[in-house]
Amino acid sequence: MRIGNRFCLPAIGLAAILLGCGLAASALAAEDYVWVEGEAAKARNVAVHGWYNSIKKIELSGKEWISNYGKTDGTADYDLKVPADGDYAFWVRANTVAKPRLSYQIDNDRWTEIDLGQNVFDRVNLASDNKPDMRFVAWCKAGQMRLSRGSHTIRFKFHGEIEHHGALDCFLFTLRPFTPDGQRKPGEKLGYHDPGTWAFEPDVDTFDVDSLLDLRHLNERAAGESGFIKRTAGGDFSLGDGRPVRFWAVNTNLQSKHGMEQLALHARWLAKRGVNMVRFHGQLCPKTPGSRVTDVDRKALDQCWQLVAAMKKEGIYTTISPYWAVSCNVQPSWNVPGFGSGKPMALLFWDETLQQGYKAWVKALFTEKNPYTGISLARDPAVAIIQIQNEDSMLFWSMQSVQGEQRKILGRKFAQFLETKYGSTAKAQAAWGEAKHKDDDPAGGVFGLYSIWEITQRRGNDDRLADQIKFYARTMHGFNRQMADYYRSLGCEQLVNAGNWKTADGVRMLDVERLCYAVNDVIGANKYYGSPHVNPHEGHKAGYLISKGDRFASVSALMNPRGLPLNIKQVAGLPTIIPESTWVPPLRYQSEGPFLVAAYGSLCGVDIYYWFATSDVGFGRPMGKWQLSTPALMGGFPAASLAFRKGYIQQGKPVVSERRAYDDLWRLRTPIIAEDTSFDPNRASEDLAPRSNVKRGVDPLAFLVGPVQVQYGGDPAKSSVVDLAPHIDADRNIVRSITGEIELDHGLGLCKLNAPKVQGVTGFLSKAGRIKLDSIEVRCENEYATLLVVAMDDRPLGDSRKMLAQVGTIARPFGWKTRDVQFAAKAGAEPIEGKTIVDRGSAPWNVTNTEMTLTVRNRNITKATVLDANGLAVRDISGRRNSDGFAVELPPDAMYLLLQ
Repeated sequence: MRIGNRFCLPAIGLAAILLGCGLAASALAAEDYVWVEGEAAKARNVAVHGWYNSIKKIELSGKEWISNYGKTDGTADYDLKVPADGDYAFWVRANTVAKPRLSYQIDNDRWTEIDLGQNVFDRVNLASDNKPDMRFVAWCKAGQMRLSRGSHTIRFKFHGEIEHHGALDCFLFTLRPFTPDGQRKPGEKLGYHDPGTWAFEPDVDTFDVDSLLDLRHLNERAAGESGFIKRTAGGDFSLGDGRPVRFWAVNTNLQSKHGMEQLALHARWLAKRGVNMVRFHGQLCPKTPGSRVTDVDRKALDQCWQLVAAMKKEGIYTTISPYWAVSCNVQPSWNVPGFGSGKPMALLFWDETLQQGYKAWVKALFTEKNPYTGISLARDPAVAIIQIQNEDSMLFWSMQSVQGEQRKILGRKFAQFLETKYGSTAKAQAAWGEAKHKDDDPAGGVFGLYSIWEITQRRGNDDRLADQIKFYARTMHGFNRQMADYYRSLGCEQLVNAGNWKTADGVRMLDVERLCYAVNDVIGANKYYGSPHVNPHEGHKAGYLISKGDRFASVSALMNPRGLPLNIKQVAGLPTIIPESTWVPPLRYQSEGPFLVAAYGSLCGVDIYYWFATSDVGFGRPMGKWQLSTPALMGGFPAASLAFRKGYIQQGKPVVSERRAYDDLWRLRTPIIAEDTSFDPNRASEDLAPRSNVKRGVDPLAFLVGPVQVQYGGDPAKSSVVDLAPHIDADRNIVRSITGEIELDHGLGLCKLNAPKVQGVTGFLSKAGRIKLDSIEVRCENEYATLLVVAMDDRPLGDSRKMLAQVGTIARPFGWKTRDVQFAAKAGAEPIEGKTIVDRGSAPWNVTNTEMTLTVRNRNITKATVLDANGLAVRDISGRRNSDGFAVELPPDAMYLLLQ
């Protein structure tokens, strides 16, 4: 048992919200909490089971827990010594997985069962083999209760539905604010770190007014206060009053786990680090067996409403993605023709029953009053963008699953399309010549459709194929227009994005997909950066878990520039967003991510990059497959978001402007440039548009030189490409931006950013020696690191009086171990060099020590202050003045350094 010592919270700027969460801004009395280890019971009657207790005990607060797994209920008794009268928050850290049940009894009062499905935080897989079974632990807020000073007793009962199971790591009664953080007691630092690293254990951010790094001021007082977000004539975004705006965005799922109190803290945390847009990616369709297709998931509605309301107060806009076919399970009671149950891949584009349901779902979401704001989402300018659907297309491999009655329905619609185009299906057949299909039934009004695989294999002047591609495009294009009109009929003034998916052939088909989006306001594309990651025993798990025994490779995007997610061919005149992207774990090289997104997103005019994804209020524990809340990624937000949003990095003029005729799209002719990594510019000339004035493929490294644009329905003879020779040095593996501010050496793995108000470098710095930019000079012994230096007073760095130096290295869990291995990324592929995970490690994050000297050529800078992860001053460090300016050796645990 541990009784707390004196603890004082500083004054904070978010008083109203924090008070609502029990986070008072005043000092708290001494001895204000009681922490008890589960294993410290004075009496116990439990069944100890070897398998159930085969766990990673380092993840437990006292390196042990108490558990029950057997034929009867288990009990454990404890003495409490309460330090003062008061209303205590009661927390337990217990197993919350696989229907456990945990009840408590204080001083022989009545038994109370804890709801282990609500108010659950910080869930950790404890299984020693990392299998996702039932051996988990999480914090759960059990309630609030009045306790008197003095001695008390508490008894717990374990009575889970499976083998009466249950487990308790520790429990806490507290008068002080408490945010769960694994096994850490309030204010405790574990200090666990491997050689050459430091333990990343940030305090809970209380938004202290003394914080020296807070970007909340970049946001409006409330999102939408100047009106709805607009699309400009040049294809960018503006606020409602016409001021240009860029968005630094994240996907968040916290609303599915917690309510308004935690969402309010989350919103403030994000705003402080430069975020001004979040994405709600949910599923509104009914989940209950026997439901009607027009029913709606009320819980999902409420989660979206809460998210919009919480973010709005911190000046953060919301993008809403309400439908994903992969997570929609059709019920037989929906009466979708020829589709009893399952995932309705592509059906939304033509099935009227499913469309009827979709309209009912979004009508409820957008027209009912949001109880947390008092107005409907349709009328709320804090909602910036509506995405019609997520990751579905008639041009992707999932279209192969459309069979039976639904394929016949689509074949009938194809026949109707042919009648409209040719006047009759007979004339269509005559135009096609010998092209026939086994499913053709002219008498029945049905014409067969090539499978997606067949489409990828067919080439040349295939008129039937061209008609099918045009029919697919017309169907998706028409659906996107219809849904936009429907949203307008609901009173929605938000911008509309049709979709964000890829195609079965990323070179020949992708422009057809994007053409279908161009009927709406915004173009989208989900694009991730990662390296191969496989689970050799249960392959599907590599898509959502990082497990012991997994094999993975780590190739930095700096050495794989064609894989950069910012490589996107943009539709001229329309804003471009990347709704889902990240540097995917267990990739080793991640701190480059925010740097590159800020640099190349600015250069190429990508308007929003949405990082994927977080479900933590702030930083999270290691390590999740799609985790964003890490020191390597979110830790790199402040400087990158500031530079991106303030426009400190120049946008270039288009370096490629392609004009594509519709007939070339239907015939799947090769574009002059494609973002897909399979695009070979040397072979592109074999099937370019006959009228194109560009007779060979364009080097795809052009995406790193400047914006690449396309216009649909244009004349291929009017395409244009700037002279790329001054910018792409193939012999030296160097690509320079058309603005002259960015240089990438993809042989060495080094990117330099050299703009007046922001400068930095990322990559394999120790190989580069001294790195000299206009206003800074860097010497670094780290194998891999990232540095961004940005003005915080809107002045050029050479004249600035206040600047932020932000450092990122490599972040891994404590105890993370790997060994070299060769493995095949997929069946039949050649083996590649990589690693296999020997030990996944545990909290806390371990960050590689910084070994870097920074010189700033600026006569105004005389002081360097180390900031913690929340922007609070930790200590001043000595620097030295020299003829070049101010030089400072960064401390090993450097993350943020304020130079003044």
